[in-house]
Amino acid sequence: MTILSSGNRQRAEALAGRVAEVAQRHGQAEIARKTEFSNNNVSRYIGGTRMPLEFGSALVEALGVNPAWLLTGQGTPYLSDVSAGTAVMAGDMLELVNAMAAVSQMRLGSLVGKHHLTVLRELSQALARHEQLRVKLNQHSEGIFRDLLEQTQAALDRRDADRAEELGRAAEQVGRLCANEDLQAWLHSVLASIDYAAGKTRSGLQHQRAAFLNAMLKNRGRDESVQKNAHNYAKLLIREHQLREANRIAQAALALADGDSPHIEAVLAWMDLEFGEVGRAMSAMARLIPQLEQVYVDHNLGTNYLRAQVLAGALSLRDAVGMGASTPGKWVRVLELAILFEDAPMLERCLALGVDAKGAPTPADHHTVLRARELQRVLRGRARGKPHVGEPAGAGEVDRFNHACWSAQLLRLAGDEAKARKLTREAAELLAALDPESTPLIERRLAHARNVLALLKPGEEPHASSGQLLRDHIQRGYRALRMIAP
Repeated sequence: MTILSSGNRQRAEALAGRVAEVAQRHGQAEIARKTEFSNNNVSRYIGGTRMPLEFGSALVEALGVNPAWLLTGQGTPYLSDVSAGTAVMAGDMLELVNAMAAVSQMRLGSLVGKHHLTVLRELSQALARHEQLRVKLNQHSEGIFRDLLEQTQAALDRRDADRAEELGRAAEQVGRLCANEDLQAWLHSVLASIDYAAGKTRSGLQHQRAAFLNAMLKNRGRDESVQKNAHNYAKLLIREHQLREANRIAQAALALADGDSPHIEAVLAWMDLEFGEVGRAMSAMARLIPQLEQVYVDHNLGTNYLRAQVLAGALSLRDAVGMGASTPGKWVRVLELAILFEDAPMLERCLALGVDAKGAPTPADHHTVLRARELQRVLRGRARGKPHVGEPAGAGEVDRFNHACWSAQLLRLAGDEAKARKLTREAAELLAALDPESTPLIERRLAHARNVLALLKPGEEPHASSGQLLRDHIQRGYRALRMIAP
């Protein structure tokens, strides 16, 4: 008796379920008649008994069952429901499985016997057939793979995240059959964008790194694919708090482009804002806005330009609410500023006009919205009992620092200074122990400095460095910080 692993058992049960689905449409007697298998055997296969490949082939030939669907559950149940190209690919897939089965069923142990030459010849023929079918599958799948990637890219361009997710995962399945390196690199790029939108930055970063390296190996630095992949790679690094690496990637990409890449320059302007050069950031952003497509400005550069203007004191939070496109990214970034400045009216306006009216933000920004709601309750005196501080947004050290900083701020404003002080010291320790490559965004670093100055004694080390941080930024043009400096 063959004992199946849990994974193989699940596959066998799923296969039996698909055979049962065919039986619901055709009836057991019709299946037995058309496949020339007995009623008893058909009944056993529907019930979960392991079926031979010959029965699967008979279902394909006699009833028009889609072999790709029968074997894997992918696609539609019948060949009449799929395109000719997909049907050919699916038929080849079944042949490939048969060829693989032929190889696996050979008794390689008989090579030591007198019939070893016959066995070797049969093995060679089976492997040759396997390779021929693999090449055919690659050829047949390439057009379908390309079409799925084009559709996925179109869904991403129109910011239809749900449709992009559906198409991208289908492309990922078909991509297993296709060896075209350029299409595989494109797949990594679209999967990175899908993961970024879903807040899955770790897996997105892996996909984007693969796409970026492929573009670098195959193209010149000025090539559009190099610049696009470098830009997207830098954005994912920023999302993972690796700001310094993002800055280096963008600097290198701009050098490869001979200084002519507005999208890369937009990333570098963002990094200037994060690293204390707000004046240079604002100048670059103002220059780049007319050069870039409107959708990019609305969802990326324009949001950072609003942040820069508010932190520079050139624009009030109230004015920022009414400027720029009403995108989820804009509202979340303005919420971050309202949290930093502990501005209850602006929190309320951003939540009402942005998040509530325009829909939920991306999953990656969900924690910011939850924090803003809880802070609003505390500032309005509506919190009953201990404020809800929630959980960190992720498992990384920066996530832990951000959570400790935020929790300390919330408890400080709720009047629980003892716990707020403890969390502020914890945040200071986490910040000091961070890998030099990991950097929280500027709003969090400034919020931490505000907590330190409000809660810790002047003699404690973080107090002096936090005061210096605020003074340095004010001197470098972050004039809005005068509102929170002592």
